[in-house]
Amino acid sequence: MTATANASVASMTGTGSGIGRWRVALAGLVVFVLANVGAVIVHGFLLAADYDPYEGTLLRRGTEPAWQFVFLPVVHLSFTIGLVWLFRVARADDDRWVPRAVKLGVMAWLIGPAPMFLLWYAEQPWPGTIVVKQLPYELAVALALALTAGAILRPRRESITVSQTAGSLRR
Repeated sequence: MTATANASVASMTGTGSGIGRWRVALAGLVVFVLANVGAVIVHGFLLAADYDPYEGTLLRRGTEPAWQFVFLPVVHLSFTIGLVWLFRVARADDDRWVPRAVKLGVMAWLIGPAPMFLLWYAEQPWPGTIVVKQLPYELAVALALALTAGAILRPRRESITVSQTAGSLRR
């Protein structure tokens, strides 16, 4: 394979990003744990009173054993994988990781929680007052997760200098 082809494959897969596998694994683990904590805070505490009238109708009762609850961590795992993957694919050659993390957090929110809650609102008899609370809470969680992933996966100082130097030499 030519050097150009190798660079293209690395660009598409995110393997040439200079981010070690252990940092990706660490980001995945930390974001997964924080996603579960964020869900408990938002849905278990902040919105618990709003959800009370819908237990047993639109929502399963927490006191009843339900095998479907196993899907809650699966949801957070899939969001985590998608978010970390976005960071691997949408690389940047500079160290402005905070704006990049915010953009990717908003992007992840627009792909995941925002359409899900709007879809549920359209299909089920959820009151608009709950959806208006769910959306910004979920945005705050997505931004916190993206900032966490961004902090762990940000380029190291020396790799930034090398890539910027290589880019300036090509010009």
